[in-house]
Amino acid sequence: MSSSVLGDLKIIVSISIAPFGFYQLVDSTFIYIYMYKHESL
Repeated sequence: MSSSVLGDLKIIVSISIAPFGFYQLVDSTFIYIYMYKHESL
């Protein structure tokens, strides 16, 4: 039970303090994939 509570708490903390960092990571990942696909073509 405690592990699931810690998991939920970790998710809540991640959502509350790191949305900007998450979106920045997603943006850079999509840019990398986009560049990689266009380079390989």
